[in-house]
Amino acid sequence: MSNFKYKAFISYSHADEKWAKWLHRQLESYRIPKNLVAQHAFASNRVKPIFRDRDELGTSPSLSQAIEEALSASETLIVICSPAAAKSKWVNAEIATYVKLGRAERIYCLIVDGNPSAAFPPALLTNNEALAADVRHDGKQNSFLKLTAGILQVAFDDLRQRDQQARNRRLIYISGFSIAGMVFAVGLASFALISREQAIEAREEADIQRLAAERAEQVATQEAETARRISDVLIGIFQVSDPSEARGNSITARELLDVGAADIQSELADQPVIQATMNHTIGDVYLSLGLYQPSRELLDLALSARREVLGDDHPDVATTLIRKAQLERDTGNFVEARALYEQALAIRENALGDDNLAVAEALNDLAALIWATGDYEESRQLYERVIQIRERSLGVDHPDLAATLNGFASVAWGGGDYPRATQLFERVLDIRVNSYGNDHPDVAKAMSNVAATLFMQGEFSQARPLYEQSLAIQEKVLGAEHLDLVLSLSNLAEDLVELGEYPVARSHYERAVDIGEAAVGSDHPMLGWPLDGLGTLHHLSGDYELSRKYFERALQIREDALGPDHTDVADTLEGYAAMLRSNDEQSEAEILEARARSIRERAAAAAR
Repeated sequence: MSNFKYKAFISYSHADEKWAKWLHRQLESYRIPKNLVAQHAFASNRVKPIFRDRDELGTSPSLSQAIEEALSASETLIVICSPAAAKSKWVNAEIATYVKLGRAERIYCLIVDGNPSAAFPPALLTNNEALAADVRHDGKQNSFLKLTAGILQVAFDDLRQRDQQARNRRLIYISGFSIAGMVFAVGLASFALISREQAIEAREEADIQRLAAERAEQVATQEAETARRISDVLIGIFQVSDPSEARGNSITARELLDVGAADIQSELADQPVIQATMNHTIGDVYLSLGLYQPSRELLDLALSARREVLGDDHPDVATTLIRKAQLERDTGNFVEARALYEQALAIRENALGDDNLAVAEALNDLAALIWATGDYEESRQLYERVIQIRERSLGVDHPDLAATLNGFASVAWGGGDYPRATQLFERVLDIRVNSYGNDHPDVAKAMSNVAATLFMQGEFSQARPLYEQSLAIQEKVLGAEHLDLVLSLSNLAEDLVELGEYPVARSHYERAVDIGEAAVGSDHPMLGWPLDGLGTLHHLSGDYELSRKYFERALQIREDALGPDHTDVADTLEGYAAMLRSNDEQSEAEILEARARSIRERAAAAAR
């Protein structure tokens, strides 16, 4: 327990006031990771109060006396170093006073301009113990984390790793949930019928282009047969929901998918190409719903058939490889996912050329995966290539370009440059509003990303209305029970927890659980978000038994659905361990913490 009034005293020149304000705001809004609060028995999960003399001393009758008292009452001294600070006699005097207190080892420096020899005040040049962070080399976020680690006397890597994990978790809208696969199936049938009419027109020109017409007729006939067979399968699927067939039973979307998957194997066994297309489509729908095991089975069947019938280098093979890669990414198998994305990219580049939009799609997905592993520089390079292709082919205001800019913003996010990320996310929002209007799911996602950057900067009150507006759009367009609302409600609830509005946050978390259970069942991994949130909320409220209940359920669901070594499992383990420490169950907490560390170490090694 600290006996000091202030966690830190910020000493700075008037020329560096903007840096002092930024650092003051960052420190007082920073939330110490739960596992570190428990491990080090911190009295609070906040780094405050912080003393900044221009704010704290407004009406002090004696500036020098007040400063000396504040220095004496400060656990640490942070010096913002620059050529201006080096020339400031007041900054130098504050450092010298703090050294005389016998706390030279508790001085930390933030270099914002100039080399150390030119930026350090004279009193610092004689103090070789001072730890320094340099925003030009370390970046703003890493510099901030270095200072925070020093103040808390914890390892910098502990803070950096948890900060990166938090950023990655919140950028949750880079890959949204959709039912694009089912739309594709219907579109395929329509396309086949249109092609048949085109073949009929071609036959009328047989005298001029007989060979071309004969070929077109063959293709059209094949596509018409494809459409007929697909239509038969779809009719069989949806007959299950007919009241006369269902006999009063309620049929869920999952049951329709399961019936369709089974019918495809029996009804299309003599049409391997059509069967592969339908397996791919239904497998993609399963994937969009997070039903990974049936998705894997159908995508494997589709990939095997397409390779056998079309050859290893066909673009359709690349399409299925991309869906397989997404599945492996979603289940935490980053190494396998990258290999699949790179195979798909090579096929499309060889078949279509380097500047094709389909190549850009594969590059975009690969860039998103590499970002998730923490390699922001390689991800940035890939996104820049995608931007060039899409701007050249689609223009600067196309929605597909917005999707790439969304990923590019995530690179800035990953590097801790939240102002740059906010700027890019706002551009994405503008493009989508201009393209789709105000009431569109993609507009809601972009709005939520802007809110997330504000959340990460501690601007919880500013993030709240954006999260609420995003949720309102989704409810209006998708309905009040749509699966996408699970994450939206969880994000809003997390923000409300930070604002201390526990009852409202709890109602949002509980609604998210209810929606998820109704949409995809009680064992879907998406439920881990609101269940984890409820565990943390009840921990903070002091209801440890109820907190234990939610953490145990979240842990069971995530282990069963994602495997015991997924990083989402580590998230739950850490939250659970923090609660156990608060309940004085230290040995149990240590076991969970050790397991979480092991999971994260293996994930980091795999990413490299």
